Amino acid sequence: MPVPSYPAAFRWTFALWMVLSLMASWQDQATAQEPVLELSAPSDQPELSMHHPDISPDGQYIAASVSVTASLEQSTIWIFDRKTGKQRQLTAPDTTMIWGDVCARWSPDGKSILFVSDRNGTPGVYLVDINGASLRHLFDVEAASGGIWYAQADWSPDGERIIYPNLIGDDENQFNLFTYHLTNGAVEQVTEEDNASIAFPS
Repeated sequence: MPVPSYPAAFRWTFALWMVLSLMASWQDQATAQEPVLELSAPSDQPELSMHHPDISPDGQYIAASVSVTASLEQSTIWIFDRKTGKQRQLTAPDTTMIWGDVCARWSPDGKSILFVSDRNGTPGVYLVDINGASLRHLFDVEAASGGIWYAQADWSPDGERIIYPNLIGDDENQFNLFTYHLTNGAVEQVTEEDNASIAFPS
């Protein structure tokens, strides 16, 4: 099979493009910044483990799950101020928890935090205002054997609905997405997949 012969102008153009691409790549590597540690255990409680963080819409705060164990069990939601480094616990532990409160998601207006939890012994979706004054149980979910890790929920862009996965029937691999309207509690199925599993909306 004959090898194609390209015009000299094309070969020079291609070679120049390769050189410029390599130079740009080297420059990006040279100017890349080192990662900055934003979140760590409080100095007076170094044994705490933090996981599944979410940054507030204004970029000032981080909400994260905090556990007293390395296995991430019995987690609660905390808020960390990125400017001052101060932190405060938003939810309290429950004796019925296994994994606890996880997968925090800030509301679009930054006034409340959505999370999933197995408090009370059942996987469910909860809402707490950022002052911790009001904890609201929105609804329970049918989750797989992995529990709340398969029940992660998120906000609609307008902040009026919650989107979440739910099991369909008895098949632990059969998830579809639903929405829950915060104003009237209306539930609507968003996806209808029979041979696939759709979960983790965030």
